[in-house]
Amino acid sequence: MLAEHSLLRAARRAGRRVTFANPFTARLLRGGRGGPAAAFGDHPGGARRGRAAARRRRPLRRGGLLLDVLRDSFRRWAPEVEPVEAEVAGRHLAALAAGHDLVLWETFMTDLAGHRRWGWSAEEALGRLDGLLAGVLAHRAPELTVLLVSDHGNLEAAGHRSHTRTRCPCWRSAPTR
Repeated sequence: MLAEHSLLRAARRAGRRVTFANPFTARLLRGGRGGPAAAFGDHPGGARRGRAAARRRRPLRRGGLLLDVLRDSFRRWAPEVEPVEAEVAGRHLAALAAGHDLVLWETFMTDLAGHRRWGWSAEEALGRLDGLLAGVLAHRAPELTVLLVSDHGNLEAAGHRSHTRTRCPCWRSAPTR
């Protein structure tokens, strides 16, 4: 159902240029228990929708954006992955958006931080996202709309296994005219 009814798939069927910005390379998705495939690659939501809608996997060298923004968390499985500053990652995402009608990038870094997994604090996860958004907004085309959404709260009461019921705002940056 996710593969057939995703936003990316529907947009592509309507003739739009779409892509999923998260990279899926064999090396990054390898790793077995505790590796990136277990923690990231098999995420049931956006990752599967993105892989189903994308025609091919997006390499990092072609604008792929890892869910941790800075690329540092993947170095233990793929040492060739070079770290990047958050604003530079945002610039890459803005450049990717310039060639498409719809780009989806998924991160659940804040979720992992809220559950105190992978060693990120809430402040660090939000700092990475803040830098990424600064880069996107500074380098986006004037007609680009940026939409930031979340499926649930988590960071406001970090350190537990469950999700909170806090309502999540939807943030939109409209095109400049």
